[in-house]
Amino acid sequence: MARYLWRLIWNQNLKMKKNDFPIRINNYSNGPACRFTRRSSENKGGRAGLTLLETLLASVLIAVVGLAVYHAYWQGTNVWRRVQGHGQQKERVIIFLERFSQELRNTFVFQGIPFEGKKNKLSFAALTKEWNVPTDGSEADYIYKPGLINYEFDLEKKILEGGQFTYSQLAGSLTRTFGSPDSSSLRPELENILEVDFTYYPGDPIGEGLESWDALGQLPAAVRIRIKWPGVNNEVESVEKIITLSPIF
Repeated sequence: MARYLWRLIWNQNLKMKKNDFPIRINNYSNGPACRFTRRSSENKGGRAGLTLLETLLASVLIAVVGLAVYHAYWQGTNVWRRVQGHGQQKERVIIFLERFSQELRNTFVFQGIPFEGKKNKLSFAALTKEWNVPTDGSEADYIYKPGLINYEFDLEKKILEGGQFTYSQLAGSLTRTFGSPDSSSLRPELENILEVDFTYYPGDPIGEGLESWDALGQLPAAVRIRIKWPGVNNEVESVEKIITLSPIF
């Protein structure tokens, strides 16, 4: 009987289709019969669901891709901001040079306010604005008086500072030497600057020029100013300008 059943099962297995479930035969030595069982861990349509390990791997992959996308976005925006910032810095430098050139061209020889030039410091006489309130009750307005314009570059702070002082302010000060304004009265003109240097020419602005000017009663024929600041990708940007002096009197 057992041999007959075995042949029957064998013939059935040969006739099974590819996608049919396998049949497992459990032989029981203590009984005369055999019992047939089927395993149904998979369905014809596919797997029933994801395992815990697959879910964890998918979560890790999504996190890695998201982090890579965020990092690329952050780098892009950072570069864009730096480019915009350096572009604005160049505009500020150019605007300052225009104002500085106008002030320097209007300098003149004035007793008590000499033209003093160093490599990173410059002071000269010029017409400065002062707020005037008339005693006769007329409308208040600015008036121009002889005074001093001073520029200094602070290497530690990386700031170019400047200030204007009228002649009356300089003469009435008891806390500083006449003609030498207190550095605490200066205001920032340009920030995040690497270098500012002045060069003075007694004649035509040709060659290296002089690093300082202290000739009393005399003005240089021209002054060159060079400004450097950090640019994009750690490159140093610079601009220089030569101002020819034309004293107003």
